[in-house]
Amino acid sequence: MLSDITQNRNGLPDLICFTPSGHYELVEVKGPGDRLQKNQERWLAFFAEEAIPHRVIHVEWH
Repeated sequence: MLSDITQNRNGLPDLICFTPSGHYELVEVKGPGDRLQKNQERWLAFFAEEAIPHRVIHVEWH
């Protein structure tokens, strides 16, 4: 990721959620009609490779 900071400085997840036990999870929130951008996909792939807890949440209007 550091080899191309210009391309990778954007796209980090929206939230960091902490649990009472001290664990964390990075969370990307997507609304209706919203989709992941290429730089977000790169970050999510990096998190998966490094076993960093993460997920994408899709929210909808009720």
